[in-house]
Amino acid sequence: MGLISWIVVGLIVGYIGKVTLGRKSGNLPVVAGLIGGLIGGLLAAIFGADIVGFSFGGAVLAAIFAIVAMVPVRAMTR
Repeated sequence: MGLISWIVVGLIVGYIGKVTLGRKSGNLPVVAGLIGGLIGGLLAAIFGADIVGFSFGGAVLAAIFAIVAMVPVRAMTR
């Protein structure tokens, strides 16, 4: 469940980024959000978050890393 929640959080953040960046960004924000969510979730797991069940800390860290992954996308689409 933890892995799925990281993917869902990353996709949601990526979709929000896609909507705010506009059409010229393509699907890059969604992919960046997904990758950032997975990296954040994995880091949360390394520091003790639950991988099997839902972890609020893991979801928050996945969202933060998904947002951080959007920064280069924003710079590339300007």
